[in-house]
Amino acid sequence: MAAMSRSAQTLPARFVLLWAVATAIGLSVSLAGITYVIVVFIALVWEGETGVFAYAISAALALALATPLGISQWLVLRRTRLEIRFWIPATTIGFVAGLPPVLAFLLGPPTPGVSGAAGLGALLGAPIGIAQWLILRRRINNSALWILGTTGAGAAAFALVVSALDSPTVSYLSAALLLASALFGSATGLLFRRLVTDSPGGE
Repeated sequence: MAAMSRSAQTLPARFVLLWAVATAIGLSVSLAGITYVIVVFIALVWEGETGVFAYAISAALALALATPLGISQWLVLRRTRLEIRFWIPATTIGFVAGLPPVLAFLLGPPTPGVSGAAGLGALLGAPIGIAQWLILRRRINNSALWILGTTGAGAAAFALVVSALDSPTVSYLSAALLLASALFGSATGLLFRRLVTDSPGGE
């Protein structure tokens, strides 16, 4: 890829807002949707519906619901001059890799402490960051900071939200998911804009 000028890589301030909103929507839809699918699947198993069809449908729906985060972020990226390909599949793979511990939190016993929630957020943010870093590493300078950023943003978002919860009701959990997703999107959006601005050239 031909080197791009610094001005060509400068993102407008509104990029952060668009990225935050897109990430909040995509991540919330994915987490809420997959949680619902798993709850329905557990109910089917409880009722004795353990056939191959039930497993296949549940797996297909869960995989499909893992894509909104990558899609929503890509819709923002495509408005820039950055030629970033394979963002959706990379983000989906990273999301799926980090999902098990988060689902254990959503479907498990009462809300963990702040440190436990931070750990879960980091376990979700790190795989997403690593997968996306593989796309960004030849396009922006200091791209390894992206992994640290997504990991830290995931930890901070989950910790801040869980610390504010009084009871793990459905309404509180829904609000927590939305707020955590918005915090994650805002932090990573600011970092992405900074990394791009500090990169005078690309691949």
